Amino acid sequence: MSSFMKANPDINLRLDANDQLVNLNHSDVDACVRVHKRAPDDVYSERLCEHFIYPVCSPEVAERLKEPKDLLNEVIIRDYNSYYRWSDWLAPFGLKESQLPKGHGFSNASLCMDAAIAGHGVFLGWDTLVANAVKQGQLRIPFDHRCSTGRSYWFICREGALRSPSVRKLRDWLKEEIAQTAVEYDKAVKT
Repeated sequence: MSSFMKANPDINLRLDANDQLVNLNHSDVDACVRVHKRAPDDVYSERLCEHFIYPVCSPEVAERLKEPKDLLNEVIIRDYNSYYRWSDWLAPFGLKESQLPKGHGFSNASLCMDAAIAGHGVFLGWDTLVANAVKQGQLRIPFDHRCSTGRSYWFICREGALRSPSVRKLRDWLKEEIAQTAVEYDKAVKT
């Protein structure tokens, strides 16, 4: 967000990061980003990108991972409140989640990511969570396979809100950041 704030010092942001759905037609929220299978019907929606999951781990752990079956010998970090399961990512390789060793479990994805950064195992992450840690070299993406969750990120605002220059600037900035993250992902995948 720092790049947005530097480029737009006249726009005051109020960020509310939670999983509660806000009714944009009956609130003071101008815009939001949601992860859905399809766009909501009662507001303006613009698809930003598809949502993918993939393993991430510390650089030290990544050195041991040459192919997906190597995960069978690693500690697996699980987010017990996640919608996403290891079985989804493993299926194309003929592997099952039940084959993975026991590991650490957390109730929050950020705690899982912190454990992966600390070298405690491999976590099933996604761009909006792990992009900065990957960019900073704290996490590596050991395999180039990404699994679609069947969901997408959507920029959502009430009808007519895009008439506001501030809302348009936010949407455009989000699209630029997502495009840059895609480029960084390609660079970060272990070859």
